[in-house]
Amino acid sequence: LDILSKNICEAQLRKALELIAVVLTHQWADRFSEVEWPALILLQMLIQVGDREGIKDLWPETLDPSLRSSDFSAGLVVWLGWDTDKTDIDLHVVEPSGNEVYYSNPRSPIGGHLSKDFTQGYGPEVYLCKNPPVGEYKVKAKYYASHQQSSLTGATSAVIWALQGGPRPELKFDTVRLDRNKEMMEVMQVNVTDSAGSDSGGGGGGGGEEA
Repeated sequence: LDILSKNICEAQLRKALELIAVVLTHQWADRFSEVEWPALILLQMLIQVGDREGIKDLWPETLDPSLRSSDFSAGLVVWLGWDTDKTDIDLHVVEPSGNEVYYSNPRSPIGGHLSKDFTQGYGPEVYLCKNPPVGEYKVKAKYYASHQQSSLTGATSAVIWALQGGPRPELKFDTVRLDRNKEMMEVMQVNVTDSAGSDSGGGGGGGGEEA
């Protein structure tokens, strides 16, 4: 689903919203507790995409309408997920001031907010800033630990995407491979240039070193 396309597929959009509704209504194991917050963020974003294209009645019937935000705004969203169960990958976002948002510092003076620190499962971890100030945002991924019983699981692939909102929305996407505890990798930089729109900066590495 290309959310920036001017000819977005309505059927694909409705299917994506249907799947998000499953995430929000399913009874998950305790280690996936609070996965609903990132899912709600994504739901609101896709509803906005539909509104932009004039697609109506997108709110899933299985969800309480009171969950819908009437003034949702996402100037910058950074999303991190990974493909290895029982693994702890941490999202770090360094804001223009130098303030670093991560699990020990989940809120920032400019309104940056980080979702729950998922130490098991597949994430995701999400950074959201409603009105990001102008400047460079550095996105990092840290392989904190693996809780696998076996040491033969190999490297973990992490997927990171950053969406800048506004009249000229832009999407950046990258993947990295992490295989060492405490390994930190800068994945990308996102340059917010003004309140009316935004610009992508140069990306970081496309993959980590493998053991």
